[in-house]
Amino acid sequence: MRGRSTIRINKTIHNNEGFTLVELLVSLLLIGVLLGLIFFIYFYGTNTFNKGSKQTFVQQDTRIISEIITKEIRNSKAISNNLSNVLSADDNYYFELLFDANQLVKKKYNKVGDVLETTRFADTLSDLSFEISSNNNDIIIVKIMTLDDNQQFSTSQEILINNTDSIKAFEGLANNIFYTKYD
Repeated sequence: MRGRSTIRINKTIHNNEGFTLVELLVSLLLIGVLLGLIFFIYFYGTNTFNKGSKQTFVQQDTRIISEIITKEIRNSKAISNNLSNVLSADDNYYFELLFDANQLVKKKYNKVGDVLETTRFADTLSDLSFEISSNNNDIIIVKIMTLDDNQQFSTSQEILINNTDSIKAFEGLANNIFYTKYD
């Protein structure tokens, strides 16, 4: 009996068959498909994250622009899209909000029209317009459109002007607005 078990052990120990070429090709194919799936999921997730981040920045720029405009004109002394309707004899300076080179620009002028200060906000602005509400002359409608790498966001906001006498002969739709403030 001892001889038979020795033969079986020798056969098991010396079995050098290994993997066949087909088995190797199938395992390589499975590894390749698995790696391809992992890379696809990674790059898809990265791309989605980047698009979401860009959209967040565009929306943030829109909100910032909206807040700046509201803060500037809500309590103004006089507002118009025509400079001659805003200035009075007791005003030392006046302001202008305008759309220029994809930015919201705030300019401060003295009485004679010299620019004293220029401030630029955001660089994703693609359109800006001001108009008086057809329902209520105390409301200015501001339409803001931002664009960054084909991510577009637009909003329309109604700003109730606290000083109801401040809106002066507003003429249609405008990309800029002049206003004065109380000292």
